[in-house]
Amino acid sequence: MTNDEVRKAAGHLVAQLVRWAEAQDRGALANLRKGLSETTRQYAWPVFAQFGPSAIANPVYETVAGCFAVHPKHADKAGNFGRTVRGIQRNSPGAGDDSMDSRFRRLLTCGASEEICQHIRSCVKLARSKDVAIDYRRLFLDLTFWSDDVKVRWAKSYWDVPASEEFVVSYDNTTGGAAETDA
Repeated sequence: MTNDEVRKAAGHLVAQLVRWAEAQDRGALANLRKGLSETTRQYAWPVFAQFGPSAIANPVYETVAGCFAVHPKHADKAGNFGRTVRGIQRNSPGAGDDSMDSRFRRLLTCGASEEICQHIRSCVKLARSKDVAIDYRRLFLDLTFWSDDVKVRWAKSYWDVPASEEFVVSYDNTTGGAAETDA
């Protein structure tokens, strides 16, 4: 699929998920949750059939839809999943930062889309417990195009790196070494 087709698919999926949640279609949402388990995922396939043949048995569709069914708090402006995990951490008073850092770093070590789809589910359950919204449209795109670029964007959001901040390394003739300065 092209980038535009993936964006369209993400929008179509999330719009339908929101409709099911608003209509309280417990049957559809229950079947989508079953899509998160290897042994019951075939129950979700009839639901995915309306999204076309590429949606059936697709780990990104199964993960995003299943996670939405677990935690249907979608917000278009919630940011990427790094920001979501940061929100979970901030809403966990008394919890050690090391625990959430470890979970987040584990997400970043995932090499393939299928792998991140397996590991992200526990963080979605934490988001539900801390009432942190998720941008499922953005999540669909990030999981589809899982790469080092996505990992870097998530890391910048999680560690709250300002987007406009740039560092310039220049050579300092007086000391003979490199000096880091804000640009």
